[in-house]
Amino acid sequence: MLKQILRELTPPVLWKAAKAWSIPAPRSSDVFHQIGPHTLSLPGDHALPAYRAQWEMYDAQLECVSQALQGKYSDFTAVDIGANVGDTAAAISAHRDVPVLCLEADPGYLPYLRRNAKTIGAHIVLEESYIGESSRLLSPCQLQRTVGTTSAAGALRGGGGEQRMPNDKGAISVRRLEDVLKQHALFANAKLIKSDTDGFDFNIIISHADLLSWMKPVVYFEYTVDSVESAERAAECIKALVRSGYVDFTLFDNYGSMMGVYDAADFADLNHYLLSNAYCGRAVYYCDVLAATAGDVDVALTVRETMHARLSRRIGSREVQRVAGAENV
Repeated sequence: MLKQILRELTPPVLWKAAKAWSIPAPRSSDVFHQIGPHTLSLPGDHALPAYRAQWEMYDAQLECVSQALQGKYSDFTAVDIGANVGDTAAAISAHRDVPVLCLEADPGYLPYLRRNAKTIGAHIVLEESYIGESSRLLSPCQLQRTVGTTSAAGALRGGGGEQRMPNDKGAISVRRLEDVLKQHALFANAKLIKSDTDGFDFNIIISHADLLSWMKPVVYFEYTVDSVESAERAAECIKALVRSGYVDFTLFDNYGSMMGVYDAADFADLNHYLLSNAYCGRAVYYCDVLAATAGDVDVALTVRETMHARLSRRIGSREVQRVAGAENV
């Protein structure tokens, strides 16, 4: 209550300055990681540096998606659902100061996200909430933590959540995306929505299908199938996207390598493949899907061409041409 009273009595400029000063300094155990021109601060146990060191294409596709959209839309903005420490925002802003609305509510990552957003630039906007099927509150103890990531999927699927007062310091906000966008008008027509929520992405897309049908952004989301139940949700998700006007699906494995273009009917085979991985021995843990409507098929094509060009530079253009020639026989 005292905090709320002080906020109401403090001029907005001074309040924002006070929030900036409250960002804690990096800890001695923290590590730093470079994405484009941006140096990010990460917890010492964050997996991102190790992944990027072992798989050079890991997360590179989002930079390609951003460049393609920048080339088409002068007013390009993006929404990052599950922003973690701000690595996606850094990739999207690697070549230009693209406004990115970062949605994250994990108290473990928020200090890093705040610090990194300040480093990346004023064009990064934070909304400290999870995106869910309905607006409610969660308790931090409902989050499932692993190295470098946190999942609220179980809690978000679990029903009513914690009924606490919104100003309770421990409560975590869950909101619908359209309600968030009403408060952030700059992103009302965002051309890219990225979703990486470690198990809840299908639910988010299904429950926001009408919004996607109206906005028609390029959608980039994590595609995790590790059970029969998740395979059913995945199938429903693809059907929802098709009904919303999405016609082009580019797939990447979880290491960042492009798998190719899929038709909606191909996802049944993909689900079988991912289930085989889950039950018979892991090779690929999940996929990332770039979904585009008919109006943005050119963007998806540009992304695929850019990924091919990166591979050509890596192993030599003649070798890539030989592979393409063999495929066309």
